[in-house]
Amino acid sequence: MSQIVRLINRLEIEDQVKQDAVAVYKLIAKAEGKAHGQRMDEIHFHEVGTMDAVADVVAVCYLLNELQVDQILASPVRVGYGHVKCAHGILPVPAPATAYLMKEIPMYAGDLEGEFCTPTGAALLKHFVKKYEQMPVLQMEEIGYGFGTFNIQEELKKLPGKPGVYLMHDEKDAIIYVGKAISLKNRVRQYFSEQQE
Repeated sequence: MSQIVRLINRLEIEDQVKQDAVAVYKLIAKAEGKAHGQRMDEIHFHEVGTMDAVADVVAVCYLLNELQVDQILASPVRVGYGHVKCAHGILPVPAPATAYLMKEIPMYAGDLEGEFCTPTGAALLKHFVKKYEQMPVLQMEEIGYGFGTFNIQEELKKLPGKPGVYLMHDEKDAIIYVGKAISLKNRVRQYFSEQQE
């Protein structure tokens, strides 16, 4: 944990962003400690301690700081079901650390097998979300569609269930997101699962 704190505190970002990022990692460390019967300072981060995981946490904290939102609400969280392979072996979904972090947060399994909420995601929710409820009444300002006659189900069948990298493009074909996954098929399926329900 101390390594992560030192890394975050060396970044040239606002103090509030650093405080939020450290707080999120402390939540993860506490949950991992509960899951493995260790103190927070004894925790060795595996997946959540990689540089890209730290970048993910810091990026979320940075963007939320920039947005200066008054309050963050969320609907119940889909956690998934089944098993996930990780540094500790094969674990149930939600993984023990995720389950600990999800205490007092409304959640559901959903109908697609896989891990839909990681310890990092659960810690970000626990730190930032103040209220959980179904989607409130909203007024849409912008709506975007881009699939035309694209058959999601058929395309998902073609994706490999192996590790890989995927890119997302905007309407001008510029790359707007680069992601990685242990199973490309499962990760990409997550993006379209709400449309399938």
